[in-house]
Amino acid sequence: MADQKLEPRLAEELSRVANSGSPGRPIPVIIEHVQVVSPAGGERGAGLAALEREVHELQRPIVQRLRELGAAETVRQHVLANAVSAELTPIGINEMAQHPDVRLIRLAHEDQVTAG
Repeated sequence: MADQKLEPRLAEELSRVANSGSPGRPIPVIIEHVQVVSPAGGERGAGLAALEREVHELQRPIVQRLRELGAAETVRQHVLANAVSAELTPIGINEMAQHPDVRLIRLAHEDQVTAG
């Protein structure tokens, strides 16, 4: 079941890292929470503040586990996406894939955008 939580590109990267002889190399990932959230109605600022509180509470177990895995310095919480980004070793990625609050783990990468 944990393998189903890994995006195919991330699974390929894990394979490359394993074959490279550097199994401890951190890999940048984005960890999506299982629960989808959206801002509540009402005043815009109040809805966003409530959303931020809700998401931080939902993400607390994931963030705590990332700290236990030694990724505390790389953790960034993304409120609107209800996701957390971090840099993890392959072992850490596999550990997080077993977490019940994790829906999907994706390889984090910067997209190249060109103006035409």
